Amino acid sequence: MADNLISLDYKDLQKLLKKYEKEMPGIGVKLMRAVNNKAKAEIRTEYRRKGYHATKQMSWGDSGYKKNLKSYANKNFTGKIMMANNAFYYRFLEYGAEKPVGTEIRYKGGTYTLKNGWKIDAQPVIHRIGDMYWRTNRASSIMEKQFQKELDKLDTKKG
Repeated sequence: MADNLISLDYKDLQKLLKKYEKEMPGIGVKLMRAVNNKAKAEIRTEYRRKGYHATKQMSWGDSGYKKNLKSYANKNFTGKIMMANNAFYYRFLEYGAEKPVGTEIRYKGGTYTLKNGWKIDAQPVIHRIGDMYWRTNRASSIMEKQFQKELDKLDTKKG
């Protein structure tokens, strides 16, 4: 039975935990960034599959989804993937839009009444892929791998 005992040096354990506690906010950013990068790569692939190309203008003359696809990673283990605010076409693609017959559109010179109306069907990509990562175990498996890499780095650091 004595062979199964583990001896711990409490002071060494405290030092190790303090070192990890100090590094955790940075590790949180790295974990979120790893998931965001994978999700953004998949979003880009999906846009290319739908026929949108990063080198061409996308839809209504903006500079393209590759430039406008942004992500944020925070120290409190939260993150976000979104289109930049100047990519107005994003809302139409993700949510769709509809203007029925007779709708008045206002512009600087006055108003224009639609005779035929128009509709853009929603083709969600960012929200669908984001949900796929966060509602399944994809995000957790990416974070586990990244967390292990970060722990290995901490173990090899001195002091």
